[in-house]
Amino acid sequence: MSDFFRASLLEQEALNLRVRTIKSCERCGGKGRLATKEYDKEVLAYKTFPCRCTRKYIYLLDLMIAGVEELQSIEVISKAAEECRVVEIDLGSGREAERTLLYKDHLGKYVRNMDRVLKKGYSYLFVGINSTGKTFAALKVLHHFLKMGKSGHYIKFRKLMKLINRAIAGNKSERQIADKLLAEILKVDFLVIDELGRETGNREHIASEVDEILKDRDMARSPTFVITNRDFEDVEDLYEGGNSAIVSAFMRSYRLLIFDPDNDFRKASREEKWFD
Repeated sequence: MSDFFRASLLEQEALNLRVRTIKSCERCGGKGRLATKEYDKEVLAYKTFPCRCTRKYIYLLDLMIAGVEELQSIEVISKAAEECRVVEIDLGSGREAERTLLYKDHLGKYVRNMDRVLKKGYSYLFVGINSTGKTFAALKVLHHFLKMGKSGHYIKFRKLMKLINRAIAGNKSERQIADKLLAEILKVDFLVIDELGRETGNREHIASEVDEILKDRDMARSPTFVITNRDFEDVEDLYEGGNSAIVSAFMRSYRLLIFDPDNDFRKASREEKWFD
């Protein structure tokens, strides 16, 4: 899956990122490569290898094209995942499994079996309050897919709906850009849709649009993570009860993980003293 159109819209941002990560690197002097002690007689120069700033630039650029903001991207590539507790709910029976560990019991196996994930289209619905690690975990998986040469994208639900509306009701130029963006985003190998339930507008219309997206990805067996801060019961109520199209989409092929509210990963930053 090509990311050409998304990348074409970010040419200036990519140049600015290169300046911040490579051109300002003191280790390599802004060249992006370091010399070895091995002399190459054919080109009359010492052989070189990529500086770590180049690797950082490539990772950040891939995540930028995939819709992730730079500060989030820096956190994803530099911060190790902290284990957190989750509970899996069987959406068919409502049966609650025992509490498990997100990375050890779920996501670790998920990324180690990426070929099977891509073949079967395994998808998750992450549910939980703010600061419990939902988005960070999904972006860690996205980063892994990108490093493995797969395509991926992260988008907040409200932005996705704006893009859909622009493709329908915008002027000619807006419709063309939105159509191309949607076609590229919705066909990536791995898609993350965040902040379900925080959008505004006609819920019935929203539910039908999302159901179509999820159904298309389900039919294509394309793995998708959907994230919400609401309880699943609230999601059902928001979208016209348990018979809504969007709830049915989740019931078809998603595994629901509820993040333990005690997984408060922003507590330390909130309690940090600004001054001694």
